[in-house]
Amino acid sequence: MLDDKLKALWTRISPPQKAAFFGCLLSGYLVHLYVFTNIIPNSDGLSRIFDPQQMTVSGRWFLHFASYFNGFTQMPAVIGLFSVLFLALAAALAVSLLGIRSRALSALSGALMAAFPAVGYTFLYLFTASAYCFAIFLAVLSVSLARRGRWHWLAGCLLLACSMGTYQAYVTVAIGLSLLVIFRETLDPSASFSATLRLGVRLMLFLAAGAVLYYGILLVFLQVKDLELLSYLGMDAASSGYPFSRLPGLLLDTYKQVAAFFFLPGSANTFTSGWMAVLDLAALALGGGCFLLCMGQEGLWRARWRPLGGLAMLIAGIGGRGRGERYVNYLAYIGANREVDLARMAAAFDVSVRKLCKDLRHMLAKGILPTGYLDMAEGKLYLTEMGYRAPEPEEEADPQEKAEQDAQREDAILREIRQVNDEIPDERMSAQIDLIERLTAQIFNCVRQHPEKLSQIRQFLNYYLPTTIKLMEQYVTLQNQNVKTENITEGMQKIEDLLDKVIVAFQRQLDALFESDVVDITADIRVMEQMMASEGLTNKKDFA
Repeated sequence: MLDDKLKALWTRISPPQKAAFFGCLLSGYLVHLYVFTNIIPNSDGLSRIFDPQQMTVSGRWFLHFASYFNGFTQMPAVIGLFSVLFLALAAALAVSLLGIRSRALSALSGALMAAFPAVGYTFLYLFTASAYCFAIFLAVLSVSLARRGRWHWLAGCLLLACSMGTYQAYVTVAIGLSLLVIFRETLDPSASFSATLRLGVRLMLFLAAGAVLYYGILLVFLQVKDLELLSYLGMDAASSGYPFSRLPGLLLDTYKQVAAFFFLPGSANTFTSGWMAVLDLAALALGGGCFLLCMGQEGLWRARWRPLGGLAMLIAGIGGRGRGERYVNYLAYIGANREVDLARMAAAFDVSVRKLCKDLRHMLAKGILPTGYLDMAEGKLYLTEMGYRAPEPEEEADPQEKAEQDAQREDAILREIRQVNDEIPDERMSAQIDLIERLTAQIFNCVRQHPEKLSQIRQFLNYYLPTTIKLMEQYVTLQNQNVKTENITEGMQKIEDLLDKVIVAFQRQLDALFESDVVDITADIRVMEQMMASEGLTNKKDFA
């Protein structure tokens, strides 16, 4: 009986939907297989090892529930499976929603959806990937339901709110898909003006209602949990209401940024070259040509609302990128640094120092960078607790005194690791910590002998090492509990497993410090070999 139901369900799925589903599934695994079969740690991932994704302070009140698929852990194979399945379901819904009948085009649409660069970036944060892909699916499903009207419309609003509650940026998926639905309607010869208008109003109200519902639920979560939004990227401003008076200016700025992103190399997109700008213009011309050709073949231009409506949808669909993407890249570059060289940062993003400073001033003014000061005389950005005031000049420290202070600080860290190790009777765990201590000591010793390499271990000092020590201390706390519950045992095991990865990371950090030395050694050997051979001191065949 179950087989009959499955067969009936299979026959109800259209061939284009099947093509999109399997095209996305296959492409997803081919493109992202390496990520699904390896653990690629990053700072966010390490800090989320025991985090149940309670991200309400970031406005993502539904992320906790959406992450149940992978149990708040980093299991690449499982997370990859769920992620690709959700994307494949979203692709199948999208081709149906847009009325794509070609199997080949549907399969290509699904493949492109899985291979889209934004999806690749998502898999860099694997611990939330399945939840974020689920949010994409919810966004597509919400538009599909909202289009039907009546009670389906209300369900669509709720699903859109849940999608935004997982990751706010995916509201753009719903917006873009809604615009495409209306755009397609204008190209349908059988569609009337009144029906198309009703559809547009219905979808517009759906987007607005979904956003309002998301915001209302967020305020409830913040109130019940007694939380405040983070200041990151200006999120905390959402709790005090949206500045609607600034909306026209923000929309205009969005379109300016989009034009710069696609057609002005170096202004907003570090990857756009002159050739890419040409290709963007060619793609825009091709899209416009196809639109005009369709209008001409079907005689749709006779109904004035169709070309005007299509043009309006085209213009509306262009908007979508602003400063946000650049700001995220800036924040990633700054990291935990308290002092940033402006010229070097500008070169990293292929923008002028003037343009960079303009962006940084805007980030400071909006609270995206909560504290900081641009010192144009020194060409540096200082990020201090002093706010907008320049840091007081510090007296030149005696090199010998500074070296002694650094040595004392390093010895204190090593003693702390050793003290934690002394409190752990487990031989395997103790051996892991002992190796971590030796690797840390070697890293400190290398930097002590070569101070110019200090910048290479800044992330190691500011995040990885203190986080590792914190986790080891948490292990001691769990170990000392009289009753070992299931959660305590699981937590201890996770820390033990993580330390294996930490050891590998520390070994690579140490190896990286000697990379330049090895290059110099190789170069010196090659030069010496060549000189000895040229002067007849050795046979050339000795170096063959």
